[in-house]
Amino acid sequence: MKSTKPPKSAKSAKSAKSAKSVKSAKSAKSAKSAKPTKPTKLSRLFSRLVTRVEEADWDGVAEMLEGLLDKHKDDLNYVQLVAGAKWMLDSGHWILCYKLGYEALLREPERPEAAEVLFFLFLHRNETDRAEDCLTIAKNYGGNDPKYLTWEILLLNDQGNNERVLELYEDGRICLDRDDPRLSELVFSVMMALITVNRVTEAREVVDEYYPVVEDDNPNIINLHAKINQAEENFAESVKYFEMNETLREGDQVGVEARWNKALLQLSWGDLDNGWENYEARWEWERFPTRKFDFPSPKWAGESLAGKSILVWGEQGIGDEILFLTALPGVFERGPSKVGIYVTEKLVPVVERWYPNAMVHAFGEGTEIAEDIDYDYHLPVGSLPLQLGNLDITGPKHFIKERPETIALRERLLSEHPGKSRIVGISWRSGVLTRRRIQNYLSYHAVADILEDAPDDVLFVSLQYSLADIEKEELGSEPNLYIPDEEFFDDLGSQLNYIQACDLVVTSGSICLALAGVTAQPCITWGPRRIWTRLGTDKYPWFPLVHMIKCDPNWDLGALVISIQKLLQIFYSR
Repeated sequence: MKSTKPPKSAKSAKSAKSAKSVKSAKSAKSAKSAKPTKPTKLSRLFSRLVTRVEEADWDGVAEMLEGLLDKHKDDLNYVQLVAGAKWMLDSGHWILCYKLGYEALLREPERPEAAEVLFFLFLHRNETDRAEDCLTIAKNYGGNDPKYLTWEILLLNDQGNNERVLELYEDGRICLDRDDPRLSELVFSVMMALITVNRVTEAREVVDEYYPVVEDDNPNIINLHAKINQAEENFAESVKYFEMNETLREGDQVGVEARWNKALLQLSWGDLDNGWENYEARWEWERFPTRKFDFPSPKWAGESLAGKSILVWGEQGIGDEILFLTALPGVFERGPSKVGIYVTEKLVPVVERWYPNAMVHAFGEGTEIAEDIDYDYHLPVGSLPLQLGNLDITGPKHFIKERPETIALRERLLSEHPGKSRIVGISWRSGVLTRRRIQNYLSYHAVADILEDAPDDVLFVSLQYSLADIEKEELGSEPNLYIPDEEFFDDLGSQLNYIQACDLVVTSGSICLALAGVTAQPCITWGPRRIWTRLGTDKYPWFPLVHMIKCDPNWDLGALVISIQKLLQIFYSR
């Protein structure tokens, strides 16, 4: 998670004073002193604009700036464009901030100020690649200003590059200066990097050194205490601090993000009533990573579905779409006249086999809804547990049945590999390789160790999609591993067939795990010890035959491989 960022909304008096007044006063002073190309007309307009800035009339400022861009863009100079971009950044008018900042950057590309504004714009929008580009520009033309290292730390935290943060911290390059206005964000970045490698005691020492007492009016410091208590598994204390931020910043994005973090924490500890209720905060959080459709029908809130139609639609990602759709039988039990399922296009063949009584639709481009998708109600899949009252996900489950072509596939695999009588599918990572996720994956070297440890009658089948060339080269020579010709990234139907042809599946927490789950295949997987999807239990509640190896933060991959091999030995001995 990220350190708390300035709120988007400029509606509250507190945010207007704290987030904008100092910056805006400086920007206004600079803008007033700027000499435009057409001093008479533009000077009057900009003076009126600065007056609105001083009054914190941000919607009025935005309206005037839009007009100036439309009618006087060529007459605005660099200083005025940058000042306008800063005002719009502080007030949350991010599209207009981008227009002004980008125009300034085009005007004078060898000055750092426009790139600096755009850096924070992209950082707030979680567009870390673009933020990194802007920081590079600023550093190239802004000299050796120490503030750039501070900004780099904030960027590294957002990218999940904890290894680099720790490297800089241990080299003594991160200066935790008590006079630095961004000190709480720097401490947050260092703390999270330490927590990630399970150095929780050191993380606590850093927090206590700089912020031993919670300051009620500083959301960054409150968030520090929420996250360190979460790492220490002080559940009640962590919830208390998240709720403090939620109350303090009610109505803005800081408060919404605090509620979302609290929801995940509550679910991970088994507080399901509150957890699922607070999970709905995702629709108020602007940075929540999913499409938000504008449906003509109302959202289902538990009304009778007798004689009514309902469209259940996917959110967050393919794995999450599958995960939550396991709760769909509870909708059929309500007696609707028609059930529609709206999912990512490549998931359609799987869902059609899974729920043949439903009408399955594929997502189109953007967020527009096709005219032929007409239902009385709609509901995002992540809201199914709450609306169905199936909080612990123990309701009825429906699984994809084996098909003749799956049986034929198994027979072919065994006939092509004489002496083999059992099939183990293996997938060691997802196709999304990010710094935040990479620790959750095995390397192909670890896969080779697992293959070598198996008895002669076991055939391994690669269920991995998006195989890298080095993986194909190194694993392709393994005599007991079969690598299918199909590319599973877009062909989930074929991946499903191979999964059903197996006796056991070993997989990271990727789409492969979800597909194994909905086919009721025995499965070995691994993941963090305290993760929200376990809903506070010792089992993996979504699928009946999944054994999850629970790992501590910064887990030892070598120890994980040994744990997998021990479980496989149990399978081999049967």
